[in-house]
Formats: sequence, structure tokens, C-alpha cells
Amino acid sequence: MSDDGLDEALSEAVAEVLAIRYGVDLPEVGADPRTVLESLRVTRRALDRVEELLSRTVRIRARAQRMATHAGNVFDDAWDTAAQQRRANPVSHGTEFSSARERTAEANLATLDQRVGARTTAEIAHRCEEAVEVIRLAHRGLESVRQDHLAVLRSLQFESSLDR
Repeated sequence: MSDDGLDEALSEAVAEVLAIRYGVDLPEVGADPRTVLESLRVTRRALDRVEELLSRTVRIRARAQRMATHAGNVFDDAWDTAAQQRRANPVSHGTEFSSARERTAEANLATLDQRVGARTTAEIAHRCEEAVEVIRLAHRGLESVRQDHLAVLRSLQFESSLDR
């Protein structure tokens, strides 16, 4: 999946989750038990969908983290190789002197593509982490709404038992 495609997929998942989360609410005070129960069913279905999106996003994040680790390792290995090659060269070339800082700069330039790749994959992993956290917060919020539904149903049941 391309970087743009991944951003789009994450944005769509987060947007859907937020719409679901803030689209679910408790029924009005004094609602009959059937209305509360139906609202609880809607909340449960919403929670299931958010769990599905959370699971999918967690898998994407794990893949992005593995890619970032791999890209970082590739960069480290390439830099070590480039530094070793610079070290093998003599410090002076005729009348020119090559300092350690210059050899480090040469190794940095030789591994620029790998460094860019490592940074890019790390940024992707961070965006995935952000999406997972947003979805996880929405999931917690929906779970709280579900618990509130259950509390309302228990209170209605208690009121009903007092009427007997």
C-alpha cells in the first residue's frame, strides 16, 4: 500500500469510527425499556464495527512498525559499510587532509537514500499509532455508552420491581 493509500485508509477508518462514536447516544430520560433495549442493540452493533476497524488498524500499525524497523536496520548497515569504506581510505590524499567529520559527512551522503527510507517508514508508523489511539479512545467511549444503557435497564427493572 502506498503512503497516500495508507493515509487515505487510516483517515477513512478514523472518520468512520468518529461518526459511529458520536452518532450513538442514550435514549431520552423516561424512555420505555423496549426503546432502551433497541438503543443498546444499536450501540452493540456500533461497538462491533469499531472493534473490527480497531483490529484492522492494529494490524496495519504492526506491519508499519516492522517496515520501519527493517528500514532503520538497512540504513544502519549501509551507514556502517560506508563508514568502514571511508576509514579504509587514507586520511590524507597528497596535500589534502580528510578529517573524521568529513569522512562522517561522506558516509552520511552515501546513505542518504536509506536514511530517507527509514524516516519515511517511521513517519508512517507514527501515523498508524495515532489512528490506533483515536480508534481505541472511541471504542472506550462506546463501551461506556453501552454500560450506561445497561445501568438504565437495571434501574428500569428496579423501578418495575418496586411497582409490584
